Amino acid sequence: PDVLEEINQFKEALKKFYLRNNRIPVFFERNYKTSHMQLQAIPIPKNADRELKDIFVDESEAQGFKLDVLESHGRLDQVIPLKVPYFTVELPDGTVLYTKIQGSVHFPLNFPREVLSSGPVLDMPNRVEWKDCILPKEEEEELVQRLRTDFEPFDFTM
Repeated sequence: PDVLEEINQFKEALKKFYLRNNRIPVFFERNYKTSHMQLQAIPIPKNADRELKDIFVDESEAQGFKLDVLESHGRLDQVIPLKVPYFTVELPDGTVLYTKIQGSVHFPLNFPREVLSSGPVLDMPNRVEWKDCILPKEEEEELVQRLRTDFEPFDFTM
């Protein structure tokens, strides 16, 4: 299947997977200071999405850049030229916010983690820096196995 189609299938599977625990995913992607894009899915409590758009927009402005709303039938490749670094976040209500990272624009790599770990969303300030989230290998392996088992009913590739 087409890569974008398969990514969307995984996103739908993750939505169903998280929903059974009363959570909804926030997807964010950045193509900046890497040789590849990164798409991440962070589950948040269903009731934490009420003002998520405003929180992202306000925090982006406080950090010196602007997030724009992607029109509902628009595609990222229609607004961001090829090889231009970018950041995008897809909110649980389907709203997509994006910014081009060009020239002198400073984009903090931890921006999405800062927003999502903040008090109004997850209230986990100790999770802003990924290095602070590293687990012992054995514990990480146990979590991976549990995730695989729990996700299996939602995995369309099996």
